[in-house]
Amino acid sequence: GLFKYNYPYDKKNKRYIDCEKNYERINTLGTYLYYKLNRIDKNVKDDENNDHQYIECMLLWTSNILLQIRP
Repeated sequence: GLFKYNYPYDKKNKRYIDCEKNYERINTLGTYLYYKLNRIDKNVKDDENNDHQYIECMLLWTSNILLQIRP
């Protein structure tokens, strides 16, 4: 899949395994978003008020998702 590089890894069978838990899915998507948002062109970032604005939005989204998950 698109996010395979951050999937859980099975060391015994030496392969990536699918995310089975919501926390694994959120971690995979959150890491991918952070990776992509951190690479937004500097020219675009300079037009905004704050260089970390996109990262802050991603963290708010992640926090909201985590609060909705019931243990």
